[in-house]
Amino acid sequence: MTATERPSRCTPAICESTSTSAPCAWRELVRTTFVEFEILGLLARSPGRVFSREALLDRIWGDSAYRDPRTIDVHIRHLREKLEQDAKEPDYIFTVRGVGYRFRDRDAER
Repeated sequence: MTATERPSRCTPAICESTSTSAPCAWRELVRTTFVEFEILGLLARSPGRVFSREALLDRIWGDSAYRDPRTIDVHIRHLREKLEQDAKEPDYIFTVRGVGYRFRDRDAER
């Protein structure tokens, strides 16, 4: 563990940390970049809520005027590769076509 990392307590539903570790489907810690962890935390704290690329850019970087909205797609792809059992059939991070991304809402599935 480096000086900038802190222990984290994570579940697939919610991340409770400021470190750059995140949950995967097998409940082991997975290293993420700072931006990946911020995106995951934002989505996981609001399950079911759809965030547009622009909203994610604004929340993560503030002024997103100099960022390509497709940057979010790359970070989401990397998160899925790290967290999902099958990145092409995600269980946690979903694409809402033409709108953005959302995190799984277990309450709505019941």
